Amino acid sequence: MTNKNLSAQDFIKIISKIEREPENFDKMQKFLVDFALERSLSFKLDEFKNVVIYKNTCGSALPVALQTQADFLSVKTNKAKNFSFKNGVSLFKKGAYFLARKTNFGASSLAGMALILELLDSDIPVNVEAIFTANGDTMLGAKNLDIKNISSKQMICFDGFFDATLSSSSLNFAEYCVKFQSEKEFVFNSPELKTFHLSVFGLTNGLIGADFDATNTAKLLAELILKIENSRINNFTTKSQNEVVPNRTDCVFTTTLNDFSLKKIIRHFYLLNKKMNKNLQIKCSRQINQTLVLYSFLDALSFINEVEQGIVTDDERGIILQNLSEVDSENGTISVQILFSDEKLFKTQIKYLDDLCKKYGFSGAVVESRPRFKSLENSTLIKDLEESYVGIIPLKKVSLLSCSPAGVFQDKIKNLDIATINLCVENPFSTDEKLLFSSVKNTSLWLKNFFEGKTQSK
Repeated sequence: MTNKNLSAQDFIKIISKIEREPENFDKMQKFLVDFALERSLSFKLDEFKNVVIYKNTCGSALPVALQTQADFLSVKTNKAKNFSFKNGVSLFKKGAYFLARKTNFGASSLAGMALILELLDSDIPVNVEAIFTANGDTMLGAKNLDIKNISSKQMICFDGFFDATLSSSSLNFAEYCVKFQSEKEFVFNSPELKTFHLSVFGLTNGLIGADFDATNTAKLLAELILKIENSRINNFTTKSQNEVVPNRTDCVFTTTLNDFSLKKIIRHFYLLNKKMNKNLQIKCSRQINQTLVLYSFLDALSFINEVEQGIVTDDERGIILQNLSEVDSENGTISVQILFSDEKLFKTQIKYLDDLCKKYGFSGAVVESRPRFKSLENSTLIKDLEESYVGIIPLKKVSLLSCSPAGVFQDKIKNLDIATINLCVENPFSTDEKLLFSSVKNTSLWLKNFFEGKTQSK
């Protein structure tokens, strides 16, 4: 499979070629198991397809856990209809960056895996427990990892997107689910109705919190449909990964409006919003009007338009980041994801959503939550990582403006000293995603210095 002493850059190229079909982690798991077997490293698997690989070449030194998500999924561009992830992704280097063709490539997770594999493959004396978690979008892998397989009291996670940064905390996460009932009407080949498929896509602002008014394709499409006279929804769907603003939303609708008037409305809306979102694309195509199920969906569109999006609150008390993430017209659900650092602010925002639901006659409740993480006071791990950092750019200590599996692990393992190393990923979660080559190289040196310091101090 591989030769000894490969670099992180080598592993990035190798891992990127492994099948990436949704919900299929078997080939990645096999790769990790084969990697361990070829190097005579012990490992453990579980029913959630997490893989833990152990390397003990540093005598009696206490082990350090290294964690990254290993089932990074990809999203395709609109021009990649026939593109399949069965052969991985096609990475190439352009200037100082790694990029992929027609898709994103889970850059942060890919780089984290590569750095851990480089360390396991190296001759550097280390005692590590390398944790590769599956089901990263729901964090089910992290939630269900058997902590009996982990003896470390220090853990380094790979996450985040900014070069030369060390995170000592993250935000809490909660998902608020809105349910609404919509009356259904069956229409059979109605000559007065014209059916269209409308898509809003192309946005590269993938990570919520990047702007105070984060753009969201679901809100844009809802606003546009409300401008079209006599429109009725046949289907309205958008879906995102956790903590990510949807960058594509699709809708099938009917209208009695003539083609010229419809085109004029869409064109005007496009030009108006193009000024603020230069990569915005809107596509509308006529469909054959066969049997349709039309929904009474106008209240839902108004609700979507009214939901606060992006950085809702950011002051001395804390932060609230809110993301309208999923809409399913068929099942009558709207999902709102909330990231927060302050419990009081969170309760205030939940009341706002409850009141908004009452306004439209909907029901809403928090259906899922995940804990934040915060490094221990006087953290030895943070101190050692700060002292061992070597890089061109000065190191910064920041808070992750996202949820992290680090919170799940800290919740499961008492007194766990934990920190997160960030790598430079621009346009994360979008099809313009790119990974800075030098960031991987410098982080590799950083880890080497960190573990050499462990060897000298044992």
